[in-house]
Amino acid sequence: TLTIANETGPLSFIHNDCDNIVQAIIHIRTRWELAQPDSIQIHNKIRPKDVPGTLLNIALLNLGSLDPSLRSAAYNLLCALTQTFDLRIEGQLLESSGLCIPSNNTIFIKTISEKLALKEAHLTLEFLEECVEGFRNSTIELKHLCLEYMTTWLPNLTRFCKQNDDNKRAKVSMILDKLITLTIEEDDMYPSIQAKIWSHIGQVSDLLDIVLDCFIKRSVLGGLGSLQAEILADTAVALASSNALLFSRKVIGRLCRLIEKTCLSPTPTLEQHLIWDDIAILLRY
Repeated sequence: TLTIANETGPLSFIHNDCDNIVQAIIHIRTRWELAQPDSIQIHNKIRPKDVPGTLLNIALLNLGSLDPSLRSAAYNLLCALTQTFDLRIEGQLLESSGLCIPSNNTIFIKTISEKLALKEAHLTLEFLEECVEGFRNSTIELKHLCLEYMTTWLPNLTRFCKQNDDNKRAKVSMILDKLITLTIEEDDMYPSIQAKIWSHIGQVSDLLDIVLDCFIKRSVLGGLGSLQAEILADTAVALASSNALLFSRKVIGRLCRLIEKTCLSPTPTLEQHLIWDDIAILLRY
């Protein structure tokens, strides 16, 4: 018997194939929920707590500009940020109106980013979110620079996954989803994104579960054999490159749980089952 809640009272339906009907309804509802946008944003608003992370990315990104005056302005912005928000860079910066900032300063930018990622990890979520936004609107040269200095912040995401704060975990998922979108859309940067982003994330074992959740969600949305599903299957290779044993164990464990669920409503062949697409997507990993 299938019972459906109704305003005037529950409606009951009796059918010989009731279990399969229930599973089909659950599956359709789950897919519908996954297809809904998390939120509708008309424009991005900068909240007070986002200011340091947002401005930090603006400063680091523009330090790589070909325009000398813009590099100097970005350097002075970085100095102002360290003083205003007490960022710990241990006196490596000296604000000066006559200072010349060389164009070949990638090592300097990476060094500053590494130290801040270590000592100011609380800025991670806002900083990485702004990195993704800035990446989209940058030249190919600045995109490569952005990948260089943002990589060191990725392991910090684990500290927000371990907290009992659903908002923080949702923010981590949102950032990972934006990185997935970059991977799918940025054709010219595809090899670099694989090497700089996903291979580094794969080294952080505590991130693998939430990353797999995001991968599977986006793959299911696209459907088996879709472009995004195939790109994410390819990206899984980069994820597994640093920790193949652990990654394989997690994927196989998820596969076993999915196959076990098919026993609740068996079909003549596995390919005919409602969750076959989910199983097939995981098999691609």
